[in-house]
Parts: sequence; C-alpha cells; structure tokens
Amino acid sequence: MLLKKHDAPLLHSAYMSNTAKTIQPHLSPIAIAQVSDELSKVRLPNQPAFLAYRLPLQTLPENVDRLIKSMQWVHHLPWVNGVMNLMLHPQLNLCIELARRHGLIDQQQSWRTDPIRGYNFIREFQDLLLTRHFNELKEGWDYSHQFSEQELSNALKAVQKESNGFSFHEFISTIDSSQLHSPKLDQFIEDVKTGFINNLNSEQVQAIFLKKEPLPNRQVKLRFIILFKRDFLDSPAHLTDLSFFEKIKLSVEQTHGYQFIYDPSLLNGYMQSHLFHKKTQSFKEQIKQLRAYLTGTDALYRIGCVEPTFDVLYAKLKIQ
Repeated sequence: MLLKKHDAPLLHSAYMSNTAKTIQPHLSPIAIAQVSDELSKVRLPNQPAFLAYRLPLQTLPENVDRLIKSMQWVHHLPWVNGVMNLMLHPQLNLCIELARRHGLIDQQQSWRTDPIRGYNFIREFQDLLLTRHFNELKEGWDYSHQFSEQELSNALKAVQKESNGFSFHEFISTIDSSQLHSPKLDQFIEDVKTGFINNLNSEQVQAIFLKKEPLPNRQVKLRFIILFKRDFLDSPAHLTDLSFFEKIKLSVEQTHGYQFIYDPSLLNGYMQSHLFHKKTQSFKEQIKQLRAYLTGTDALYRIGCVEPTFDVLYAKLKIQ
C-alpha cells in the first residue's frame, strides 16, 4: 500500500501548504496515490475469459471506470507536467506513465473507458508492481524516507527530554531548484545554521530543521525552522528581539546573494499554533501534524531526485 487512508487528509493539507497555495486548485498527489492504491487491488477476470465473453457494449465495472477516469487530466497537473520539478514515488509514477501509454489520459469526460485498454492497463500495472526492478526502486525510495523520519523522531525525542515544550520560528529563502545540491547552496545552508548557533542562546535553541518546499516555475522554498525551549505555558511565545536575525541576514545575503527573511506564517498557515507543551491534551496531535508536514509528504514526492526534502541541521542532544 502506498498510502494509509487515515493519513490522507493531513498529507493533503500539508501538500497544499507546502506549495504555499500559489497554484490554482487541483488534484493533489495524495488523491492520485489513493487511486493508484485502489487500482493495484482491483480483481479482474482472467484475460481469455474477459475477451471470450466480451459483448459490444460491455464496460468495466463502474468503480474501476471511475478510478481510471479520475486520472484523465493528470498530465496537466503542476506536480506532473514539470512546473514544480517533483519526483514521484515509483508506484505513483508507474501508474501515471502506464495510463498515458495505454491511451487513458486526456479522454473525453463523457466516454466510458474502453474495457480492453482499461483491462490491459490494470493488468500490466499490477504485474509490474511484482517485478524485481520495481521492488528495488521502491526499497530505495522507502529507505531514504525512513531515514529522514528517524532523524526527525530522534530530534523530537531529544527536545522532549530536554524540556517540557518548545516553540518554533521560521526563516525562509526562495531559490531555483537547479541550485539544489550545489556547493554554493550547501555553503549557504551551513552558514545559516552556524549563524543561528552563534547568535542565539545555546540554552534555548533545541534544534534546527530544514524543509525544502516545491513552488511553481521550478522554484524551491528553503524553510529553516528553529525550535526554542519553552518549559511553561506562560513562557514568551514570540521573538521580541530580531537583532540576532538581522546579523545573520546581513551576513548571508552579502556573502551568497540569497534573500533571507523571517516568516511568521505557521508553516504557510498549516499549523494553528507554533507552541507545543508535552503535558497538554493537544500535544500528540500537534506532533502528528508537524511530522506530516516535515517528512510525511516525502512518502509520495520529493524535489528533483530521491533525496528527502527534510533535514535535521542541528540537535542540541543526540539520541541514537
């Protein structure tokens, strides 16, 4: 299974927030991932029987026809047509590519799916999911996802061990996705991390995360997320003195040329609060929501390559 059903609403919300809601409403990767999962489980008659008893007006079962039809405009979606420079999970990518190859993309809405084309598409899709090649692709994808999830888990455990709670604050820079993995960008990220560590109270900074978010026109938003220690519910909730940030901003903008700004948006409006306390009733749900945004979406898509979009740049305590 590509996607657990109960995860879908959170992941859809995270996707829409990841993209900063900068694109016209459209089907998300989560919706098509659910279609892919359903198609992988469709039970078909064996081919000889299917062909032998086919009548002129015979059609695919209505639920199967609906699944296939939901993909008919998929090549116009920004996360498929190259606008966002995304790499998709191997199963999702295979499903879309085979639907195109079998002529099931860009059909007229009113037409029923040709049963032979639909049958051949589903049968080939299900068979290819059982090949060694697909298994190797899936294992490579899942391994890097599990690694970043574990990194996040370890960091959050360390933060909870050190304090009763935390607040997070965000600082962003927007780049072209062609610059990802370049020495210049790697040095910028390193200098930003060092700037935060050197200019903030080491007792207060618990962790520094980096989330890469896809944007239209093959742009990427780098979101640096700083976790601050917050033991009590009435501890200060906001950064009242941004002079430390002005120093970092001046330094990295002059050195690297990337614009760097403070962003109080709560992960593009995805979170209701940036305040966490482990003894509140909402803490577990908040953590679940945060995890979906930071690493959950990597289950379905990454930016440009297999490498995860989330990194732990710094954690005060190390948990292995």
